[in-house]
Amino acid sequence: MGGLSKEEAQHILQEVGYNELEEKKARGLSSLLAAVFSEPMFFLLLGAAGLYVLLGNYKEGLVLSLAMVLIITITFFQKQKSSRALAALKKLSSPRALVLRDNRPERIPGKEVVPGDWLVLSAGDRVAADATLLESSGLHADESLLTGESAAVHKDVSGDNVLFAGSLIVSGKGVGVVSSTGGRSLLGKIGGSVQSIVSRKTGLQIASALLTRRLLWIGLFLSVSVVVAFYLTRGSFLDALLTGLSASMAILPEEFPVVLTVFLAIGAWRISQNNVLTRNPSAIESLGAATVLCADKTGTITQNKMELALLYNGVDWLERSSFGGRNIHSRMIYWRLPACLMRVREVILWWLQRGHRKPFSAFVCSLIKKKKDITALFIQWQIGVSGYWGWHAPLLVGVVFLIIHPVFLFRSWVFLVLKILLGQK
Repeated sequence: MGGLSKEEAQHILQEVGYNELEEKKARGLSSLLAAVFSEPMFFLLLGAAGLYVLLGNYKEGLVLSLAMVLIITITFFQKQKSSRALAALKKLSSPRALVLRDNRPERIPGKEVVPGDWLVLSAGDRVAADATLLESSGLHADESLLTGESAAVHKDVSGDNVLFAGSLIVSGKGVGVVSSTGGRSLLGKIGGSVQSIVSRKTGLQIASALLTRRLLWIGLFLSVSVVVAFYLTRGSFLDALLTGLSASMAILPEEFPVVLTVFLAIGAWRISQNNVLTRNPSAIESLGAATVLCADKTGTITQNKMELALLYNGVDWLERSSFGGRNIHSRMIYWRLPACLMRVREVILWWLQRGHRKPFSAFVCSLIKKKKDITALFIQWQIGVSGYWGWHAPLLVGVVFLIIHPVFLFRSWVFLVLKILLGQK
């Protein structure tokens, strides 16, 4: 037994801080207002409202002022809603760690793990911090969060003995001593590099700013031209100034900023119905502009699941359209069962003979719903691999479809065939 005492852990926690990733400071109301006011389109709306007031049209000025309040409210509400939801998800997904404190196992919040703690790990645990293995027994870790590779990595005291924060233990057991926490872990360094990326303006923001500047210069030129022409022909400077302001109001599209803000808010609301949170409304424009979505072979942005698309019953190849609809015939699989299982057994033995240690542990096959009179029976077989002590993996060796029949004698025949093919005594 080992690990830290509670007093030592508390002392280290005060020195190094919580085991949390550093985050950018949340934007307050003042910074949010500053960002909104810096938009050229907002200046356009503000200028139009001011001109209406100067012309004595207080009703139009009030309408534009309310539109500005609407823009600020929508922007603030969207950001706050997304921030609260993300904070709740982060709290919900915060892992808890089993550590040794005062020579006794104790489960604590992951943020309270400190360097020197002994982590007790088993299948299903999320590693709370970078650690070095002290003991292990058939330990495999899923490091796809860091590397993108879905295949589990074997960890051993004498070999690859480093566990990284954020990785998932998929099998085995182990004990490791924490070496780095928080921003000092590999996951924290990756998070820090991501936060250092400077966000750039979207194409819509750049185009709207350019349009605003052009309209400003065009409106200014026409207004000055109208004022000069009116003054030279009529001789009244006040009337010429009011006429120039009226001309500029006719040129400025004051509804444009409101339309942009409302449309982006509607887009954020629509994708929120599909459980997608949008912290920044401008991301809607970037998402809508995407024409090609590229994904690599590791399935980093997928569900890490595979769907059965082609089935071989020993004689024929069955496509998804044939066994995914209502026109499936159980005889297509049922009567080819011996040949199918024999071929599956040959494939598994061929795979194991070539040194593949864990061929099907992460293979998840989601089957489409079948007819009510067909029952799917998944058979798992424990196969021990020589030379790889302490490991037994359940292998999916067959998918048997049994039709519900009044005569149950056929089922006895099926299980007899299974015993013979799988070598069970």
